[in-house]
Formats: sequence, structure tokens, C-alpha cells
Amino acid sequence: MQQSSLVKECENYRTNVMLAIDNLEITEYQKQMFLINHQAFYLQLLQELSRNSDTPENITALAEIVN
Repeated sequence: MQQSSLVKECENYRTNVMLAIDNLEITEYQKQMFLINHQAFYLQLLQELSRNSDTPENITALAEIVN
């Protein structure tokens, strides 16, 4: 997967989930809890991707995603 594609796909995923959570008809507290859990999951996903990165391009892409 190309660097820009990896960055774009991960960021699109994160943004779409966060928007979906924000659109739920639940309390603000529940939204905050969902968002916190999603962010924790997202960071775990990035960790897993970094373990499987075998090229400098993928490592650079992951650094860009985190920042």
C-alpha cells in the first residue's frame, strides 16, 4: 500500500467513525465514552500496523497518521 493511501484510509476511517458517533441520539456523556473508546481502539490499530510495517514508507506513513 502506498504511503499516502495508508494515511488517507486510516484518517478516513477515524473521521467517519467519529462523525457517526457524534450523530447518534445519545447523551453527551455516552458520546464522550464512545469517542474515548474509539480513540483507544484506533491507537491499538496503529500499533498493530506498525508491528507489521516492513518498509520505511509504511513507518513514515504511520508517523504521519499519529501526528
